[in-house]
Amino acid sequence: MRLTYFIAAIVSVLLIAGCIAYGIHAMLTAEDPEKRLLEEYGKVTENASGPPVIAIYGKLPEFESEEQKRNWYANLKEIGRSIRMRGEMDPYFHPEGSVIGYGYNREGYRMVTFLKGTVIEKPLMDEIYEIFDRQAKEMSIQEVPLIFRFGEIPVEDEKSPTE
Repeated sequence: MRLTYFIAAIVSVLLIAGCIAYGIHAMLTAEDPEKRLLEEYGKVTENASGPPVIAIYGKLPEFESEEQKRNWYANLKEIGRSIRMRGEMDPYFHPEGSVIGYGYNREGYRMVTFLKGTVIEKPLMDEIYEIFDRQAKEMSIQEVPLIFRFGEIPVEDEKSPTE
């Protein structure tokens, strides 16, 4: 009888210890939203050979219809057009800055591409995000989703004399 109580006590202690360990593990590995977004975006694009993602700001809306998605793309295009017209991104472009391009992708994110090999710090991304977020808010869009990534400057292929 004592052996049964002893085994039951040991099993109880192990179960409690396991639950505590799991809780501590869950707490220590709880990921911030930005890291979670990076992982989710990575799953969406894992078969793509696109440039490495540095950070994701904002939140991608959920679309209930193709019409909502088309309207979203039109809004993304308008955000970029307005920023370009105002010249707000000009100081960030290469060679003075490290940005080599910006646009949007088929998943519905705005994107800013930095020259591969440059050191990018969070305050710079915050500053650039503010430009896109301000324009989006003027259009009643909250938390425009923006991906920061690395890329290379496209180089035009050399043509042979016979072409």
